[in-house]
Formats: sequence, structure tokens, C-alpha cells
Amino acid sequence: MPTQTPFDATAQGYDLEFTNTTVGRVQREMTHRWLQAMLGDLPGKSVLELNCGTGEDAKWMAQQGMQVLATDLSAEMVARTTEKTKGLEVNAQVCSITELATLANAGPFDLVWSNFGGFNCLDSAQLQSSAAGIAQVLKPGGLFMAVVMGRFCAWETAYFLAKLQPSQAFRRFSKGPVRARLDDKTFQDTWYYGPKQFANAFSTHFHPVGKAGIGIFMPPSYLDPFLEKRPKFRAWLERKERKWSSVSFCAGFSDHFLVAFRKK
Repeated sequence: MPTQTPFDATAQGYDLEFTNTTVGRVQREMTHRWLQAMLGDLPGKSVLELNCGTGEDAKWMAQQGMQVLATDLSAEMVARTTEKTKGLEVNAQVCSITELATLANAGPFDLVWSNFGGFNCLDSAQLQSSAAGIAQVLKPGGLFMAVVMGRFCAWETAYFLAKLQPSQAFRRFSKGPVRARLDDKTFQDTWYYGPKQFANAFSTHFHPVGKAGIGIFMPPSYLDPFLEKRPKFRAWLERKERKWSSVSFCAGFSDHFLVAFRKK
């Protein structure tokens, strides 16, 4: 029987809370732009997706002609992915980032892909040990790309300082886990990493080949209601996000950062 996780309880509401919001839509669009830029021709590429969530990325990649093995530790998330990708070239199964050895008979893959913070559920030791498993399932010269919640988010810090909540404003600087809210009743221990720290954890098996900010001008998703009341400001932020998404310097203060690696 699959292990129960905090994300099981949030699977049904995840698309409403993030995927279908303005913030979620724009941030995901930026990650897909990077996928296309790094991979070039998408049709025919094979992908192992880690922490697939409700299958939004798996669905998009399959629609581009890619073959996707979508994995997640949450059985409920995998069920949602299976439902969402019915009829597409997607196989979804329960698997943890730290247990990729169980996929030894799958692949090898052109790409290992992880979007929106799956690696933030790992402590630093687990992060470093995951590198060998990822390298093992990739083709020679294959790509590993991850979108990670960074240690400093300018929007978040400014927002909570304005509310006179310094502990929240600087929570991402904690060296230990932060008890992050998933919904009103559900929390997940979360570790925050900077781009350099994250890259160092994978340096034995990978060369870094790209870096970008995701959520440079667009705020974290809990501020989406704030944007919905200000459509002109929201549209301005969207334009700025698209314009600055290719500037690697911005990875240091965005809500998420994207890093791309090539297998050695």
C-alpha cells in the first residue's frame, strides 16, 4: 500500500489553489518556455517527471509529442494525473524522488523534470543522494531540470514586512525545515535552497547549463486574490515576468528558480 503523504489531502483542490490561478498559469508558462528552449524539438523525447502533482505538466508534454513517465509520492496525485492524461502518452505511477532505483527497468530518458518545489521536500542529505539516482535513469548527455523554491523571494519578504510579520518575511532563510501550509489543516516540512547550493548538491554527476527566475514579478500564489482585484497591475506584472524570464541574475530573488543540468 502506498505511503500516505500530506499531499494526498490537497490533490483534489490543488488545481483550484494553484494551477488555475493567474500566478500558477504564468509561472507554469515560463517553465514550459524553458523546456522548449533547452530541449529543442519536443516530439519523440522521453521524460521522467518527478513530483508530477495533478499531471498538468505531464499533459502538456504529452500534447507536444513527448513520452512521459509521471511519478509522485502521493497516490492521490498520481490518480489525478491518470485521470487528466487519459488517452495521452503518459504512464503515471507512485514513486519517490529518493527511490528512483525502483525504476531501473524504465528509461533511459532524455529528460528528468521536476516542477514547483518537489525537491524542497528533501533535506540536504537526501538532495545530494538523489543525484546518483537521477543520473542513472538519464541517457548519456541527458538533461535534468528542476524548479525549486528559493531562499529569498523579494515579493514574500516585502509582503510580510508590510504586515509586520518578520518571522514570516524571513522564514526561507531557516537552515532547518519550515512547516509550510498546504491548506488549513495540512502542513509539510519544507527546506529552501539557493541556486548555488542546489547546483552544488548535483555537481558530482551534472554540469549546470542554465538558470532562470520563475516568479520574478509574479508573486507567490497565496497573493493571487490580491492580483485579481487589480487587473491592470496584474497585466503589467505578467508583461514584466515574460520580459525578464531569461535573465539568470533574477533567480536569486524570485519565488522559484529553474536550474538545468547536463549529465556528465
